[in-house]
Amino acid sequence: SGTWTAVDLETDQNLYAFASVAANDIWLVGAHDTLVHYDGSTWEQVKYLDTDKDTILYDVCGISGNDFRAFGSKVAFNYDGTEWKEAYLPLYARDAWCTNAQNIWVVDGSDGVLFNGREWLSLSRIVGFPQWEPYAVWGTGVDDIWVLCRHTIVHHP
Repeated sequence: SGTWTAVDLETDQNLYAFASVAANDIWLVGAHDTLVHYDGSTWEQVKYLDTDKDTILYDVCGISGNDFRAFGSKVAFNYDGTEWKEAYLPLYARDAWCTNAQNIWVVDGSDGVLFNGREWLSLSRIVGFPQWEPYAVWGTGVDDIWVLCRHTIVHHP
């Protein structure tokens, strides 16, 4: 029970995802370079690019307070606790899930990739389903990963 309250984020951009590792460390991502941070008392838009690229960020995941990852259209950004840095992503992110820096999963509706800390690996090769159309990924740990596909759900224990 209780009352729900709308929060004024001072943005009119579409928001697509959020992630948190603590009640005072929440990140929101969205359209047109939108990245918003909550520190426990204030929501603040964060400029993370030197130029306006009109980047759409579709998902974000938190590993720790000094390790967040944001994913968009063939681009990723890594937060080290101080700043966001651009990183390579081999596909257009639709959904992402992270447990640690060596276990980052991203899917795009036609394939997915796993970042093992060194490189991105194609999930089609790992999972063995060449046309599985993964739309969402989630898990509880390194050895418990679920991928929602167009016509099924795949589990890796």
